Amino acid sequence: MQIVENSTVEFGSPDEEVYVFSTTYPQQQLWFLNQLSPDSSAYNIPFAYDVTGDIKAAELKKAINEIIRRHETFRTTFAESESGLIQLISKTLEIEFPVTDMLQANAVEVNKYIHKSSVKPFDLENGPLIRAELIRLGEKKSTLLLNFHHIILDHISIVQFAGELEKIYGAYAVGKKSPLVEPELQYADYAEW
Repeated sequence: MQIVENSTVEFGSPDEEVYVFSTTYPQQQLWFLNQLSPDSSAYNIPFAYDVTGDIKAAELKKAINEIIRRHETFRTTFAESESGLIQLISKTLEIEFPVTDMLQANAVEVNKYIHKSSVKPFDLENGPLIRAELIRLGEKKSTLLLNFHHIILDHISIVQFAGELEKIYGAYAVGKKSPLVEPELQYADYAEW
């Protein structure tokens, strides 16, 4: 792994390029709490969106990964260094996007499955700190399950994520490119201020 910035910390594979930034005080607090209880899901932020219509899973996966490309926070993991807690931002990340068939499941089974997926803890050092899954419930009925660790996302930011997902997926679903311009600032910029 190539570390970019003033750090001698080594993480991950030797081929991966990572950018190192300082952390914010809230990130440090969440890290501390996670160290006390690493198997906790208390700081997971899960969302289950009911979706109707013909969902193109490949385009939805592509749209989610485009948002990850656009926003460094979704490519971030954390580590302790000699100078304290740091953010490690991978140059690239593409998450898995499983499509789970629950066509024969009843509502109780679906809710149990969503709950079980929502409470799975995140590994803040190895990531990724975002998960996405499409649950097929019927021919034209699905649930999109998104789950984030609070260290990379707050409840306000989910509105931005959802808005971008709607626009990007809408474009990809009809064979167009993303209509969004590149963001001018990243969360790490805020952390550096």
